[in-house]
Amino acid sequence: MFIRMRHLHARAEPGIALLLLGIYLLTASGHFYAIDEVQMYSLTEALGERGTFVLYDPGTGDAPIYSKYGPGQSIAALPLYWLGTLASQGIPPEGRPWLRGAITFWFNPLVTALTAALLYHTGRRIARHGPALAAALIFGLGTMAWPYTQTFFAEPLQALLWLGAVALIWRPDDSSAPAQAYLMSGLLAGLAPAVKIQAGLGLPIIGLFALWSAYRARRFWPLILAWALGVALPLAALALYHTALFGSPLRTGYGDEGRSGFTTPFWEGFSGQLWSLHRGLIWSNPLTILALPGLVALWRRDRSVTLVCAALTGAQVVFHASWHAWDGGGAWGPRFLTPILPLLCLPLAALWNTPRSRVRWLYVPTTILAAFTLAVQASALGVNMNQWFGARLPPAQVFAHLGATGEGLTRLYERHLARGRVVLLRGFAPSEGADEAQFPRWTTGDARIRVRPSGTPVTLTVAATTCLVATGPPPLTLVIGEVSVSDRPCPGRIYRVPLPPVTTEVRLMSPTWRPTSVGIPRDEDLGVYISWIEARAGKQQLPLVGDLLPLDPVSLHPGVLRWHLSDWRIPVWDFWWAYLPLSTLPPASIWSITAAWCGLALTSLVTGLWLLTRAPT
Repeated sequence: MFIRMRHLHARAEPGIALLLLGIYLLTASGHFYAIDEVQMYSLTEALGERGTFVLYDPGTGDAPIYSKYGPGQSIAALPLYWLGTLASQGIPPEGRPWLRGAITFWFNPLVTALTAALLYHTGRRIARHGPALAAALIFGLGTMAWPYTQTFFAEPLQALLWLGAVALIWRPDDSSAPAQAYLMSGLLAGLAPAVKIQAGLGLPIIGLFALWSAYRARRFWPLILAWALGVALPLAALALYHTALFGSPLRTGYGDEGRSGFTTPFWEGFSGQLWSLHRGLIWSNPLTILALPGLVALWRRDRSVTLVCAALTGAQVVFHASWHAWDGGGAWGPRFLTPILPLLCLPLAALWNTPRSRVRWLYVPTTILAAFTLAVQASALGVNMNQWFGARLPPAQVFAHLGATGEGLTRLYERHLARGRVVLLRGFAPSEGADEAQFPRWTTGDARIRVRPSGTPVTLTVAATTCLVATGPPPLTLVIGEVSVSDRPCPGRIYRVPLPPVTTEVRLMSPTWRPTSVGIPRDEDLGVYISWIEARAGKQQLPLVGDLLPLDPVSLHPGVLRWHLSDWRIPVWDFWWAYLPLSTLPPASIWSITAAWCGLALTSLVTGLWLLTRAPT
């Protein structure tokens, strides 16, 4: 019976990991956001393709270029890079770099899903199944750990290594972890600086915890020597790496920046990371407010691990408070606090494991925070965070994303459901009008308009000219349902077309020309010039709905894609499945990628749900 129950409990960890992995794959972005990711991925690429740490050789007489960041994540991501290389052979060459990178970026979804499963496993030592599961899912879906699965930043891996180093040797029942566990704990703690050199600040804290745990187990020397050996191995390898690349075991890729980068007033960075509207932890992770009463509950259960959680959290906040980019730069929320999120969620398992009568007061605030959390995470995932940097840097990042999400949902309603609208579907070049004006603008050869009246007949008016076409005025064909009319609007024409009181699609078709072919510096295919379009139902003018800067089609080249998706004027959700259909890949490749990716994600999600339903409560 004991073996049977242990087997059932073991289903929860893979269930959580597979469930979250499926969700993360469905909400992945598949592209870069910041130069940090570019450098770490470039190192993965250099190792995978050329077997070297040199990112690129600038030329004769110049020093080779190395990544400023630790090599740990770049090395760990190599299996996914090779998988991406293999999978990308099945699509046209122009899409292969994107697919290879997108599959490599499954790394953080895998890491974060494993961290959530480990958090559940750790929480079960002090709590029932329900509270431990709640803590794991809050970490996985209710904190900025979820948005960071869209990135290739190294903080998620640091979170897994820190949690693993603590969990391997923590025994709240005063039993002793085996020497192998101490060895692995030291190995994970020592690997963290190879991922993020700043993670070395956790070594003395985890080391003191290992000392105390070994002393309490009454097997001090065997256990602590095993832990020290585990730490020494990756640190020695990292020292050799630094010596070979930068000339000293104590010199990192950051160079002098590591000493001169602490320029922010301490209180500005300290408060900014925790509660400021700009990037405060409590705004991007509302449920972490409950970590404070959770730490009190955990203290009652095990004081040593409570001190470790508090010490690692405090060290991370204090260390980065004076850093010149304390908020993590181009990122979501206080990026540098991502590694402590599991340590803030573990106390929640202890909090909800207390008798209900003692935590009844938490029901209402928890419900409110959970609702706010869902909205915050959705806005973080759907809106590209790079749209809010530079001149558009908002005072409150979370509320800027919430506003942009609301605008996006309104745009979907206007485009697909609202009655009494004229919708510019596709086939239009960027608007050349002032401010928010939709016209004038060029078509791209086959422009499509959908007129959705409110039950009354509509008159559509189109002002077009082909006189501006440098290669000579081409014909224009208007297609309305089964009827088509061809004309050559030079001089310009105004077309008034009566439409029935039902939804009607109108096409403006013409041959295309390329301005660069006649010396005009505009590298795109253009059709005819549209001065304005309007539709009236009687005396009422129907609102015009369209994208000022459409994304159709888009190159999947990583640099071009990153630039396009960072432009706030391009209304596309920040998910791989949202922009992939707008790419230059042939439809067969788009469908094959979508089917394989979604099939893998849904299989993982459904399997995870099945395993969780089979786990005992």
